[in-house]
Amino acid sequence: MKLYEVMGTQELTVLDDNSKETTLADPKNPSIKTVIQKDPSKPGMIKADEKGEFVLDPKQSGEVEKGITKGSKVKIAQGTM
Repeated sequence: MKLYEVMGTQELTVLDDNSKETTLADPKNPSIKTVIQKDPSKPGMIKADEKGEFVLDPKQSGEVEKGITKGSKVKIAQGTM
């Protein structure tokens, strides 16, 4: 079970971003983490929307957007929870 499934959180904060994975946490409870693998064949895609905001689609396979950094805010895509 993932953080967004339990908490109903709409926005997460990037704790770490490296070549293998991106680690996200709820700003209200940073001890619970969600890890998004950077393998494009695995579910969990983070991309920038038309406003330039990062959006997580946990069910769709894809890549993590380049340029994401520690402290960035990531919204959870509508209809994926």
